[in-house]
Amino acid sequence: MGIKIMLANMSEDPGEVFAGMLQRCFDKVTRSDTELEIRSNKPGLMYLNDAAYRYEIMLQGLRYTELCLQAQQEGFDAVCTT
Repeated sequence: MGIKIMLANMSEDPGEVFAGMLQRCFDKVTRSDTELEIRSNKPGLMYLNDAAYRYEIMLQGLRYTELCLQAQQEGFDAVCTT
């Protein structure tokens, strides 16, 4: 029985290159039956400066909590973030 992990990405879209790199990193440290699903916050951080504003940080926290609750409802074993 495999482990199901959700990666909550805090930016809009990780893009194919970054998503591929994350998958390769996970593959190096997880069992072959571990499933990784990457989901992005919508709307997420677009620029590094977005993380400097308290309001945006609060919104990201709320969106991250929503993703965690979704993961629990969908039977994920763990959630991590970028």
